[in-house]
Amino acid sequence: MTREEYMSNVREKLSNCPEDFRNDIESEFERHFDEGHKVGKSDEEIIAELGDITDLINDLPEMSEQTDDKCENKEETSSEHYNKSAHNNDFNFRNFSFGDLRFDELGKTISKMVNDDILQNLKKTIKESIKYGSHTANNFAKNFNNDEGSLSAEGTLENISNFHTVKVEGGCLDLNVTRGEALHYEYICQTNSPKLAILYENDTIRFTRDVSENSPIFNSGLSGTLTLTIPENFNHINVTVGAGDIDVSHISLKRINAVTGSGSLNAENVTAKEFCTTTGSGDVSITGSNITKSVFSTGSGDIDIKKSRVESVDFSSGSGDIVTHADIKNISFRSGSGDIDLITASQIERCDINTASGDARLDLGASPSYDLVFKTVSGDISTKMPYYKDGNAITIKNGGFASINVRTVSGDLEIV
Repeated sequence: MTREEYMSNVREKLSNCPEDFRNDIESEFERHFDEGHKVGKSDEEIIAELGDITDLINDLPEMSEQTDDKCENKEETSSEHYNKSAHNNDFNFRNFSFGDLRFDELGKTISKMVNDDILQNLKKTIKESIKYGSHTANNFAKNFNNDEGSLSAEGTLENISNFHTVKVEGGCLDLNVTRGEALHYEYICQTNSPKLAILYENDTIRFTRDVSENSPIFNSGLSGTLTLTIPENFNHINVTVGAGDIDVSHISLKRINAVTGSGSLNAENVTAKEFCTTTGSGDVSITGSNITKSVFSTGSGDIDIKKSRVESVDFSSGSGDIVTHADIKNISFRSGSGDIDLITASQIERCDINTASGDARLDLGASPSYDLVFKTVSGDISTKMPYYKDGNAITIKNGGFASINVRTVSGDLEIV
């Protein structure tokens, strides 16, 4: 097979993908051929290094899904879901109810954003997908410093021993959660913001906007700051806000689910069996925590985990960096253009890394036993460990206790 025939197959495999992404990948293959020719390699030798085109394309981050789903349906973005739910583009906040916005779908939407970043569409998708939350945030910022004063609702809920879940729904809302002897709340907002309603539903206590109030500016959810202390009989927190930061500290729970469109999430000294968080453009920071199973997703923000113990974690980031300095056994990284930095003080069992243009750095000082496979189109490897190449795959055999798989398009791999 010649270079022209091989590249023709590449273009055919990528034919349904957006032009920017297709051009980037084709350029990487062309560059690989050019560099090979400079050192005297023939087309046949270079193609043998790259390997079978079908396997190689499918090995690119998310390509198995992209070619089946997202490339063929590239015209349908997550924003269309929101536009459909609003029925038209001239969105009327005055008549909007928080329940109309499908925040229960936001986690899937952000996950799609992460994939779309690899297709060079992340920023547009995020902007469109969270524009309602952002629009509310802009209005809130514009009116927060006016002279109308602030409104505070505060209290302690009693006779709640049969309730186990706290649910919070907000528009432009900052949330602070910590452990306390009683369920105490404090809501601070501007006088023209939605008032607080507390609803009792089965085993759930829900903090949301008072739908009986028709605020002239905000009808999309609570806007301001909500602080909660939660007693030990509660084991689940479920938070969805359009724009705002979420802070959780000094608490032990079975499950934490947190979604914010454009805010950050910070967790400190948290113990949880399940911890799932999704943010469009904010950062995720976990410190001094003990988590069994976790999923952390962000569109363009960074993810940072330090001084924590995590049994199993799934990271997804579009363009943000992922930094972990923690004890983690099972790890999965997915990144479009962000870098990945893994420092572990314990023996890992499994690590899967998929990145398009981001670099990966692994400090496995406490994991002396592992087998590693690195597949890349044009990325380089830096390591003191002996390795051998087989086509486009680089393999390190070092005891085999942990399985590490790294796949990049142009990202480099460094093993410290």
